[in-house]
Formats: sequence, structure tokens, C-alpha cells
Amino acid sequence: MLNDNNIRVRLIDFLTAKRPAPLSIIEELHIDNGRAIADVVTIHNSLHCYEIKGESDSIKRIKTQANFYNKSFSKVTLVTTKNHLSWAIKNSPSFWGILLVEQKTNDSISLKYIRKTNNNPYFSKEVSLMMLWKDELISIASDIKIKTRSSYTRNELANLISRSLSKEKILEVVRNTILTRKILRKAI
Repeated sequence: MLNDNNIRVRLIDFLTAKRPAPLSIIEELHIDNGRAIADVVTIHNSLHCYEIKGESDSIKRIKTQANFYNKSFSKVTLVTTKNHLSWAIKNSPSFWGILLVEQKTNDSISLKYIRKTNNNPYFSKEVSLMMLWKDELISIASDIKIKTRSSYTRNELANLISRSLSKEKILEVVRNTILTRKILRKAI
């Protein structure tokens, strides 16, 4: 059976082999105050979310998850199996990529694009910044000369920063912050 675990292993191999290779791959990234968790995220110039729906998963959860992914990532791809493909094509946002996972007879798993990913028109600078921790947001605000108070919430910080930076700069700042976080975790 094609489940999250065996799809995830093959997906990460698939993404690692792509050119240009991602700068990093992150699993289980919490977004929008933990309201959703992105299964796999690649870091290129921006973050690309890959949501996995295996054979026994509830594909209809995508409708709820899409609200979070669409605001947080500039690109989103649904990775799913043949039994969910028809529903995915009809119901997932048209700018989402769809990657079909199939079990081959020799126990290997293949992945092929059914639909390429397009830029997400619903991306929200403020929501994307909510992937970051409060101390990271304070540091970004300081770097761009925004005065803050220790009493500011993450939401307030994200709002201030999002009003001060372009979409491209937000994508860069979020990417670099998450990359730095991953590097620091490995060092510990």
C-alpha cells in the first residue's frame, strides 16, 4: 500500500535528484501558528510545499489545508495516488502541481507530473512570516530598522514586517531564516 511513509522516502529522493537541486528539504514544517503542517518543503528561491495523500488518506482534507498552504507558500504540489487522482484534478486549486505516485510491479515507486505547479496568486506575506519564531521576527524587524516592543505578538511583528517588505523580499527572508534555523539545529 502506498502510504505517507513510503511515498515520503521516494518523494525526497525524487526532489533531491531534480536540477537545480533544492538548497534544503524540510519535513513537517508547521505553518500559520501550527494550524497546518506541510509534509515536505523544498527550499529554492522560495519555499515549495508538497502535500502527500496516500491511498488510505482522506483527500478531502485538502480543501481545508489549501487555505493554509495557499497563504504560506509561493508554490504547492499535491503528491497523490491513482485512487485520488480524479478528485485531485477536479478539486485542488488549478495552480497547484499534481504529482502522481504509482507502485510498480518490481516494488519500486514512480512519480510523474500530471500538472505542473504555477505561482500561487493567494500568497500572503504576513501569513508566510508566521512560519517564523518570535525571536526570528524580532531580528528581521531590527535588521530592517523597525522599532518593536517586547510585548508585540508574532502576529503584530509579522504585520509590521509584511507592510515594510516586498513579496520577493519576504520570500527571501523566510527562506534564509528557515535555512539558518536548519543549519543551527544540525550544529547542536
